[in-house]
Amino acid sequence: MKKQVVLSAFAASLMAFAFTGCMGNPYQLTPEQQAQAIQNQQEAMAKMQKMFGNKFPNLNNQNVQAEEKAAPIVQVPTIMQDELKAKIDSFGVASSVVNIERVKNSITIDSKPLSDYEGSVKQVGFNSVTGYVTYLVETSPNNYNMKFFQATSKQEPLTVATVKFQDGTWQIASVTGKKLSGDTLILGSSGFALSRIDGSGFTYEHTVGVKSIDIPQGYQLAKSQNGDVLGTKTVLLEIPEVNKEEEGGFASAMSNLKSLGAYVGIGKKQDYAFLNLENGSLSKINISSEGKTSTQCIEYDSKNYNKYVKKCLKYADPVESLYRVKDGSRNTKHYYWLITWLNSKSGPIGITQEDGLSNIYAVNLNSGKKVLLANRTLGFTSFDVFVQKDGKIKLTANNGPFVTETVEDVEAKIESSPAVLEEKEVK
Repeated sequence: MKKQVVLSAFAASLMAFAFTGCMGNPYQLTPEQQAQAIQNQQEAMAKMQKMFGNKFPNLNNQNVQAEEKAAPIVQVPTIMQDELKAKIDSFGVASSVVNIERVKNSITIDSKPLSDYEGSVKQVGFNSVTGYVTYLVETSPNNYNMKFFQATSKQEPLTVATVKFQDGTWQIASVTGKKLSGDTLILGSSGFALSRIDGSGFTYEHTVGVKSIDIPQGYQLAKSQNGDVLGTKTVLLEIPEVNKEEEGGFASAMSNLKSLGAYVGIGKKQDYAFLNLENGSLSKINISSEGKTSTQCIEYDSKNYNKYVKKCLKYADPVESLYRVKDGSRNTKHYYWLITWLNSKSGPIGITQEDGLSNIYAVNLNSGKKVLLANRTLGFTSFDVFVQKDGKIKLTANNGPFVTETVEDVEAKIESSPAVLEEKEVK
């Protein structure tokens, strides 16, 4: 009993110390400091519980109460939109192209990985021409800070919003007082895009604010976007996959047949399209939505067939898989690696691998002109696109470990090549 009293008193003293100065003089804490104090108390209680087990159940109750108090998003002090714009502008723009490469959830800048002292980087949007970067850093499970910086600036990243992911919904509170929510969150270099299951969507630019996206009927914002949605004013749309249970076997079979035809290059299944947010035009892409998801077994049969073969009893919900679980390499069947877009002097340019992986195209998303960049009857295993120091966009088309074709200046290739016969629609 004596130990329990001592521990309870120690826990109380932790809370008291967290909200007073080290000399006992109380002062007003910022929301961030209050959250940190609560976190410190939780960690101390967890350590005591680990040391003494279940001898003192009241510690569990105190810990649960502390977690309930810490659950809401910590609000960043609100500032005016003009003030935030001034802070963003103070970072300046990169004077030359920055070498930024995507690696899983993060990026590397001049081969150095992006890291943040507050936690793990979970999602990034960037632009190698301007140097702008917006990213999420996880401060606690399902709680994030959204930050902005310019890759060549010496200024520290600026917190622009707090974010919480709860029950499948992204809840965002910007420093300007805007509160936004959606089912899909896509970061751009200077803001983000959000969409909801009902088909609505909008963009938020740090220096401007909120603008709605007029998504055409039958489409939704694609969950994975291999391009800067804010810097290019372009988003990738997809047609939702056929619900096999609701649509029935015939519709499912037809969808699979079209997917097979598109994959071997003898038909079209245009499940994706670029949407130009400036002029509202659609540029359709002959890529099927099949093969973008993966399932993971979460419960096995205790009576396995042998040590190599196991029977799965229960699968987790399918998720989009950009990387292979086995070795972390690209899942090259996923549309993310087949579709990318970036800015050029003549406007945003989309680059796609279509027609059974045998053709790589480039399209000027302002004019709609689409040209063939590379062709290989047996198909390419992958392609890479990056902006060179002189600002020219370079394409390398790969066949396994070998580079089979190279285009040094994609923008010039679009201007000099004849357009392929493609449909262009305006919503």
